[in-house]
Parts: sequence; structure tokens; C-alpha cells
Amino acid sequence: SLAWAQAAPRRLDGVADVSPPASGPKPYPSALGLKSAIIFPIASGRTFASLMSLQFDARIGPRSSFAEVGAGFAIPSTSASGTNTIEMGGVFAEFGAGAYLSDGSVAPYLGGGVSPRIWIVTTPNTGSTTGATCTVHGQAGVTFTRDSRARIYAELRVSQYIIGLTNEVSTLDGTMTSGAYYPTEFSLQVGLGW
Repeated sequence: SLAWAQAAPRRLDGVADVSPPASGPKPYPSALGLKSAIIFPIASGRTFASLMSLQFDARIGPRSSFAEVGAGFAIPSTSASGTNTIEMGGVFAEFGAGAYLSDGSVAPYLGGGVSPRIWIVTTPNTGSTTGATCTVHGQAGVTFTRDSRARIYAELRVSQYIIGLTNEVSTLDGTMTSGAYYPTEFSLQVGLGW
């Protein structure tokens, strides 16, 4: 017992008690799964096609909070060629965290994070551009089966672009110049982790 820093076995009626020591509580299991969303971008003076996304989503942490990591892709939900609608999509990553507001199996939560992206933006009359962009987001959601192995959750999210999207804009004298705009996105997201 001195060599291994553990208590010496007790003897009961001449027989050594070799039962294993009591262990602490089991760690709360991670939830690894998929999340899907429908996304509605808005920006002053511009019209966007909505987007649909699918991603891998991991929630890791204790029962009262979680860190979230994800990666996926988004595509326009409609094709609007011949109109003034801007279409965009591409691949993205997500890094965030959240905290539960109650202790029940059905529990609301608040969270936030950041999402770097490689985005393709198709603008009417000027074609497509590709580049890196980034958003920050806040979210409010509900986990419906927090104490089950398979966890189902839904959330409303607001994302703000902090690295703008660039496009060619027409000036008063008829020349084209580069401009940048910073859309806001509203989305409904549904996920399943197990």
C-alpha cells in the first residue's frame, strides 16, 4: 500500500477485502452527430436566396454546459438565375459554447461562437466570386433529450458577418468599383447527437 499510494486491504475474519475502491461519477457523454439548418441572409438593399446546410456537430462537456465544434457545407435552397437575387454557399467550420438554463432532461440553453467560411457568392450581372469570410453568432435552443444517449436539439441563431462579402458596384459615372457588405443571417437549426 505504501508503494502504490493506496489504502491497505482490510481483513475481516482473516480474509483480505480486495473489493475495488469506489469510483467517482461517470463523465457526461459527448454527443457526436449531424445538424441541419435553413438560413435566411439579409442586408440593406440586397435580396438573397435562402440557404440549406448540413454539418457534422460535436458537443463536448459536463452536463451543465458544452463546447461545440462542427464542419459542413451550405447551398442555396433555390436557383434564381435571371433575377436580382444573390446566391451563396460553400464550406464552413464552427467553434462555440453554450450553457443550459435548467437542470431537467428538457433544457433550454444559450450559446455563441464563430464560423470561418470559404464562400462562393453569385451576384447578378457580375458573376461569381470566391473568398474567405467569417461570422459570429448567438443562439437560443432547447435540448429535448439531454439525459438520453441520443440527444435531439433545436435552436434559433443570429449570425453577423465580421469579414464582409465583396462585389462590384456601379458608381454614378457608370464605372464599376469594389464594395463590401456585411449580411445578417437568421437560421433555424435542428440536430441529433449520440
